[in-house]
Amino acid sequence: MRLVYGRRSLGGAASSPVLIASPEGVRRDRLELYRGAVQRVYGIDLAAYDTYPAVTEPPDRRLARTLDPAGANQGLYPLQPVRLVTTADGLPWPGGAGWAGEGAVLPRVRSMLDFSGHLANPFLLELQYHTFTAPALWAATKAILSAWAERDGSDFSPRRVALFAHDWMGVPLFWAAGAAGDRLGRSVYVAHEMRLFRLLADASLFDRERLLRPALNPEGLDVSLYPLVREALASGASLNDLFPGCDGFRDIYYHRLNRQARHFERVVAVGPWVADELQLGLRPDRDVRPPVVPVGLAPGSPGIDEIEDRRQRLAAVVERYGEFSPDLIMTVLARPSVHKGPWRVLGLLNRLAERLAARNRWRLACFWMAAPRPRPTRAEIERWAGGYGWPLDHLPAPEGDLRGDETMLWANINEFNERFRRAARVFYINQYGWNAGELGALWPGEATWRDFRLGTDLEVDLPVYEPFGYAALEPYNAGAVCVLSDASGAVRHLEAQGLGDTIVVGRFTEHDLAPTEIDRRTRGRIEAAVYDQIINEVFAQLGIHPEADRRPLRAARLRRASAALRGLGWETAVTDHLWPAVEPERPLRTRLGELAGLRRGEGD
Repeated sequence: MRLVYGRRSLGGAASSPVLIASPEGVRRDRLELYRGAVQRVYGIDLAAYDTYPAVTEPPDRRLARTLDPAGANQGLYPLQPVRLVTTADGLPWPGGAGWAGEGAVLPRVRSMLDFSGHLANPFLLELQYHTFTAPALWAATKAILSAWAERDGSDFSPRRVALFAHDWMGVPLFWAAGAAGDRLGRSVYVAHEMRLFRLLADASLFDRERLLRPALNPEGLDVSLYPLVREALASGASLNDLFPGCDGFRDIYYHRLNRQARHFERVVAVGPWVADELQLGLRPDRDVRPPVVPVGLAPGSPGIDEIEDRRQRLAAVVERYGEFSPDLIMTVLARPSVHKGPWRVLGLLNRLAERLAARNRWRLACFWMAAPRPRPTRAEIERWAGGYGWPLDHLPAPEGDLRGDETMLWANINEFNERFRRAARVFYINQYGWNAGELGALWPGEATWRDFRLGTDLEVDLPVYEPFGYAALEPYNAGAVCVLSDASGAVRHLEAQGLGDTIVVGRFTEHDLAPTEIDRRTRGRIEAAVYDQIINEVFAQLGIHPEADRRPLRAARLRRASAALRGLGWETAVTDHLWPAVEPERPLRTRLGELAGLRRGEGD
């Protein structure tokens, strides 16, 4: 076992303590003791994960079919079970770790990106890393805390530990504490998603489509899923009631791990939809809606003059490569995956460009950033930039940069750029970085990442599944118009705070159709109508129609955002949401007084 303890930089002066374990040389006999305890207490056989089929993307290519409205590529991408790992010959292959004698055979963890870049099944490897390391990680945690307590002249006990499980990744550590016979002072399951509902929202479960259809049409994605969730919660239905042939989805191990939340003393959810999904997913064992503990937004707002300066630096990039001065700058942070809904961004872009073109003088520029996995190396960036001008142009792998479904996405973006030449332009940058060395042939000039976040006019995020959606609200404090789909948890949270009118919401799930009636074409018609609804609201907020002076409009949005952020920051997230959910019996001010006493050396 290799353990690394230190601090991880989060940018600027911010950092966080981390403890990382790499399971090299894990002994089977010691792991078996842990597995036995987990099976005895929690009813899960971890040994089954050695050869367990897992969720994976490559065999399916669902996004490519979604991006191809004509269905021309339907025959190229058959509906294979996306949960099943296959060999190069298309045969089932379990993946995961093996054993050599008494030791586990796993690659070294050089960085967390190894999970996504490894040739074996990355999802199963990630699960096994968290599971295999848990006993040693808990022992190391106790040793570190005991050393700290001894240094401070106090005694250590597990009863003084509050364990916050980051979704399913914290479950194996929770198991390890129980297997060691340690009683924790507090255990809190912090749900960042309910994986089964992500799979339902992006139509991953094609292998059981026949069993799903009596409840919803999988082609409807979120448009059919969330009306079903509302209906199920209102009627008291469980997953077995909704999908009787699916045996509670027990064969999907992420769902089994999510359901372990019922063993924790407290359960909280990062967004309202996740809270609904958890309540439905934990029935009948636990039928209480968990409280929502939202993500805190960064405080502080720039001035209107600073925003204009940042916007001008972005506009200079457009003028350099798009050969026009943009009247409207739009930014998008969306990976090319089904749950991020990139076809919706394309649909909105096309309709927006059409309506702007009808107004003659309005020109649109969109910077679309997508995070690839693994991230491109400096050598790849130099080769692509020198070979074909990446990221101003793109080519499919293996010679080029595009991976999987990015090829179809770029074909659609390229078609858009040709159609609206010198009136609209999308810059597709499949790299999360905004420095000259990370942008290849695109020279950003004086523009920085902060310009990219604060200088935009319009931020768009239209996913089919989004637990909260923090990134799409990053330009909120600069008075930008933020457009989110109603599948985003942030929408319902802002509406609950009386701030629904400070964003523009694409209401894809608010309709009168039954979830079983929404096939691909019906969903497409609903989406097209929502694009016009979004654009009408965007035009009004930006002063495009009816035309108005845009600077005072932005200044007004800036003032409203600045006032709203006082109730949306991290301090409010802790005092108004987290603490009441975790320690309802002890007022926060009492606990702060106790902590102040500890700092002075009083108490235990």
